[in-house]
Amino acid sequence: MSLPGGPQDPYSTPQQPAGGVPVPPPPPPPTPYGAPVAPRAAYGAPAPGYGGYGQPPAMPPTAYGPMGGTEKNGLGTWALILGIVGIVITCLCLPAGITAVILGNKSKKAQAAGQANNGNLGNIGMILGWVGIGLAVVGIVFWIVMFIIGSTTTPTTTFGN
Repeated sequence: MSLPGGPQDPYSTPQQPAGGVPVPPPPPPPTPYGAPVAPRAAYGAPAPGYGGYGQPPAMPPTAYGPMGGTEKNGLGTWALILGIVGIVITCLCLPAGITAVILGNKSKKAQAAGQANNGNLGNIGMILGWVGIGLAVVGIVFWIVMFIIGSTTTPTTTFGN
């Protein structure tokens, strides 16, 4: 029990204030777990009391597979790889260089036709392929000259005499 002007006991029943204004009733208790609730509106339907535009229109179906315009992107990539290999690995200069030039040319044509979007890789691969071919030709000429020089000269020193 509490005194009229003193602190109120929070666990006691509410008392009428002195002014005669009734105390509002307490809120209803929450629904227990598992109790049925009102069904919700369907997906895309506006919530009750709110105006809405509804569900947006469906998107058109998309085709499976790679993105359009990228079917031949591997040509430029392989041209670049083979161009680098043709320069770095000396014994593969000629075959890798020729293949890089061919694939680079095909990559540039595929980009012009709209089937690829990395024609720059093909162009770089083709340039590196030509550099590899040039290095191979210089290497072949060098070894031919060395063979000719080596076969026409005779040794002038004798060992063991």
